[in-house]
Amino acid sequence: MSANVFWAWLHYLAVFVLFSTLVVEHLLFRPQLDAATAKRIGMVDAIYGLSAGAVLITGFVRMAYEKGFAFYMQHWAFYALFILFAIVGLISIYPTVVYLRWRKDLREGRAPVIDAETARRITIILRAELALLLVMPLLAAWMARG
Repeated sequence: MSANVFWAWLHYLAVFVLFSTLVVEHLLFRPQLDAATAKRIGMVDAIYGLSAGAVLITGFVRMAYEKGFAFYMQHWAFYALFILFAIVGLISIYPTVVYLRWRKDLREGRAPVIDAETARRITIILRAELALLLVMPLLAAWMARG
């Protein structure tokens, strides 16, 4: 097995984990949560963050070793893909901060209290992240074909 195949496999695996954890987070999130579900959401969100880092790192490794940075950086789809990835990363900060604020309550065995506006924002953000992630494979395929 060549190094290119290994890095491609890791990259695709990270993309699948990223998307699936976001789907799970969206399915678990509700305005009224019990403590166990809130803990699960926090763990899933942490895995989501780690997988985003893995997608980024493995993507750059693949760029460097497969066709070289110059090949990708001359295509507008690279910039669009990177900008969308950054937007997803930036908007994911809000839910993560909210989940981190729950830690004290969760340590004490209490379910978090989520006001209606926060619940609405998190739901919109999770759906926006999923929608943006669906566009990324198209841009990646376009970019890779030159």
